[in-house]
Amino acid sequence: MRTILLLLALLMALPGMAQKRKKKKAKKQAEEFVYQGIDTVKHVLYWNAESLPATGEDVYSKEVFYTYKSKRVGEYLKVKVADNQVLKEGNYGEDSVWKTYYDSGQLRSEKVNSGTCSSTTTQYYENGQIHFKDSTTAACKVIVLEAYDIDGETTLTNKTGVLYTYKDGQVIRERMYKEGVLDGVSKTYNTEGKLLKESVYAAGEFDEEASMSIVEMPVYPGGVNGLRKEVMMNYEVPDAYRTANIGDAKVVVKFQINEEGNVQNVHALTNYGYGLEEEAVLRVNSLKHEFTPGTEDGKPVEVSYVLPVRVVLR
Repeated sequence: MRTILLLLALLMALPGMAQKRKKKKAKKQAEEFVYQGIDTVKHVLYWNAESLPATGEDVYSKEVFYTYKSKRVGEYLKVKVADNQVLKEGNYGEDSVWKTYYDSGQLRSEKVNSGTCSSTTTQYYENGQIHFKDSTTAACKVIVLEAYDIDGETTLTNKTGVLYTYKDGQVIRERMYKEGVLDGVSKTYNTEGKLLKESVYAAGEFDEEASMSIVEMPVYPGGVNGLRKEVMMNYEVPDAYRTANIGDAKVVVKFQINEEGNVQNVHALTNYGYGLEEEAVLRVNSLKHEFTPGTEDGKPVEVSYVLPVRVVLR
């Protein structure tokens, strides 16, 4: 009787087991079908879409591309939504052509890829003149081949010379090349022509020690004299110091001036006591005006500032 029941139970279980195997196989086939990517997925990305204008203002763009097996494939397109102006277009793959455009529609650059680490790029000025050409070596190293100024005059030939970068018609960068790589002193300027930075290279290698960044210190209204005058006029000599009668003191205060010209992290470097340092810190924290921020390479930066405060008993 037990044998018959056991056999019956096995017979009843077999159809279910077979059915489970079929479902598992069908699921695997379905996964393979999706994985093969019969239908590529199209993506549309909107940049700064939260500031979408009510009418025609150019404040955002969109990108369109395709993915296959989590990789981008096929064509790529980036356009300004306001006027449907193409900003960038190309196709993915080892053999491909990529182009970028100025807002005016003028071709800005064209890069032709012909395999891994094999490409040539031509960059254009907005007036249509060639800016420079470069190529990539088998070692994936970019070599500048030739360059021209904004008027079409040759500035770099046979991979040697100077490459200029312009902004609003003014040279803001000049880079020296030899054998296609940076070599010598490259300079950066602001749009008024003021030197901001000198970068030294040798055979493409950056020499940090020989290079120089131009740092301009923060400026308080009235200059250093105006700063000292305001601090000293409001400085109140603590009674404890007067009573101690230990003579004149030179309190030194250090602080940072951030990118907005605000004073922060004020602290004393001296330790006379008697409340001298606390009073100096209070006066710096209570300055009536902001500083004009310090700059490095023409950009606002946080700068440390040391201010001596001479305390004289009369």
